[in-house]
Amino acid sequence: MTNFIKPTEKIRNHYQSLSVRERLLVNITAVAFALVFIYWLISGVVNYHNDLQISTIRKESSIAQVELLAYKHKNLKTKLFNLTTKYLNSSLSYEQLTNHLDKIAKTEIGSDTYELIPSRDKIELGAEFLAQKFTIKIRKCSFEQIVNIMKSLEQGPPPVFVQKVDIAKSSDHKSNSVVFEIVSIQEIKN
Repeated sequence: MTNFIKPTEKIRNHYQSLSVRERLLVNITAVAFALVFIYWLISGVVNYHNDLQISTIRKESSIAQVELLAYKHKNLKTKLFNLTTKYLNSSLSYEQLTNHLDKIAKTEIGSDTYELIPSRDKIELGAEFLAQKFTIKIRKCSFEQIVNIMKSLEQGPPPVFVQKVDIAKSSDHKSNSVVFEIVSIQEIKN
């Protein structure tokens, strides 16, 4: 303890030996250093607080994004389950499907001016389903017949979808030629 008192006594004795003007300058300098130190401490605390606020906002935003993604994931999972159930309960055989497409074309057109072309390629959709493409080429039909065919296809059995429709004017400019690309989804039988 005596070692600590000696330096402070030396400083105190030296300070008291200064003139009034010198003491004033020393006091102003000490106050200036104290103010700079306090400013440095306060700015550090304020910066730390601001950084915490920014970090909190980012984390809250991330949590909101995760919650939104979890909600979307849940909805997509439900949709996938519903679609899987729907397709598992409504598979058509190849013959049933070609008969269905023939019936639609003949009923809506009223003639045999069409061609049904099944694709031999089957595309795997996950582990449980296959997609097979069919093309229906109609040489002459009206827009009304095209709309009726599309309605019949869309309102038909669930595993049948219209993927693409190409409509062109026939060479006589009085009717249209149409190419429907249709996809059928079938369950993979193990």
